[in-house]
Amino acid sequence: MHLEELGVEAMRLSDRAERGMHYALERRSFRIELWYSPTGDWLALQTRTRQGRLMRYEKLS
Repeated sequence: MHLEELGVEAMRLSDRAERGMHYALERRSFRIELWYSPTGDWLALQTRTRQGRLMRYEKLS
């Protein structure tokens, strides 16, 4: 398994702007992207399904 730091990104979650640290977690056939706030709170996760669809979860509040 490999964790890569991709840098800080401006992002929009619900009705607010956030800055999130972007990471990618990879292992053979899958990749999960994660975003965390500067204080370490989880903000979002996204990955592709086997069918190629984008699946994304975001913090609501």
